[in-house]
Amino acid sequence: MFGRKKEANHTAVDRIDTVIGKESLFTGTLKATGTVRIDGQFSGEIVGKSDVIIGETGRVEATVEGRNIIIAGTVHGNIDASGRLEIATTGRLYGDLTASSLIIDEGAVFHGSSRTETRSACSVDDAEEEVLDRAL
Repeated sequence: MFGRKKEANHTAVDRIDTVIGKESLFTGTLKATGTVRIDGQFSGEIVGKSDVIIGETGRVEATVEGRNIIIAGTVHGNIDASGRLEIATTGRLYGDLTASSLIIDEGAVFHGSSRTETRSACSVDDAEEEVLDRAL
């Protein structure tokens, strides 16, 4: 109805498996199959198979891969989300992104280039290669 503020449509996260706390500093490569939340400082690479959340106090200098990624803090680096990427109102992304779906909330900062693409089980290149192999 008129005059009502629209509620934020944030990705629901049931369980967080790995947390880098507000007062923590991590440098290196983090590989995780479960949900990751960064509230401290992180430098390196995040390779996630599930969701990755950069909290409001999170400061990340890394390439970040994951399924659904939420940025509420600051990220300097490239993002590759196989699902949805959301940059919240307090979020800052300085880098390029690839995602199947992209949401940038009002007030968020994004400096870089973006590419949205729907991902399938096999890429177009793989499918073309398979067709060529059968033809030979």
